[in-house]
Amino acid sequence: MLLVSLCAAPLYGIDPVAVAQRAKMIANQVLQRLNEKMQITHQITQIKQFTEQLTKTREQITHMKEAALGQIGALGESFAELVAGPTDLVVEGMQWQTEFTGSARELVAASKKLASGEPLRESWRKILNQYRTNQADISDLLSHLDPRVTARVSDHYRRDQEKADKRRVTTYLVDDSATALIGTAVSAQESLRKLRSNTNVSNTALAQAQVAGLATQGELLSSMAQLMAFQAAREAARDYQDELKRRQQWKQWQQRQKAAKEIFEKQQADIAASAEGLREGLVYRVPSAFGGSR
Repeated sequence: MLLVSLCAAPLYGIDPVAVAQRAKMIANQVLQRLNEKMQITHQITQIKQFTEQLTKTREQITHMKEAALGQIGALGESFAELVAGPTDLVVEGMQWQTEFTGSARELVAASKKLASGEPLRESWRKILNQYRTNQADISDLLSHLDPRVTARVSDHYRRDQEKADKRRVTTYLVDDSATALIGTAVSAQESLRKLRSNTNVSNTALAQAQVAGLATQGELLSSMAQLMAFQAAREAARDYQDELKRRQQWKQWQQRQKAAKEIFEKQQADIAASAEGLREGLVYRVPSAFGGSR
């Protein structure tokens, strides 16, 4: 009884309720600190994961940047070393030009201007115009001769002039197309020079360079096709001229034969008429007793 009473009574004046509340408070604080520690640990884990993800993202961005700049899988050699050496256009050199003088030297100078788009036509026209003749000059020169001779020479000059004019038409076409081709070649050479000096080997830059190269190639092919077409047209025009000459010769032969046949038939008729008259003149007529003859 005494022991129970002592246990039930406050120990040295300490309130058991207060002690329990204090213990509970301490326990709550411990739990709260444990929770805070767990939250901090979780946050640290999240920060670590975020840092790793950020590092990966930076690496990806760096990879994409290097790929865009062509630093990944870049060519081991420059374009200048990979592409064949440039070929200088003939008009840029021509060291042999000093061998010529006079009109030939003028043609050399005109040829050098082809790269700037100036055809040979103007230079040739200047040279050709130094030697001009017309039908009136020929007629005046031969006025003292038989008019038939003058007419034949004048007609020959006219036909020769027509043939030369037709030939010059096709020559002008070839000249213009050759000039255009050389101009395109100069532009293509400049484009290739820029491609050779290009240092950007990104996929985009390479794709653009490829498109530029194909476009340049297309321009060259177009100009070459034009030149070949006009060269073929000139050859065809020469064939047409030869065929025209052949037909004219046969037509002239036909006309001469026809005229000769008409002359022959007329001569035959004249001979027949003369023979009839001669026969009538040679017939001996016997006087008739009735005053006539037979």
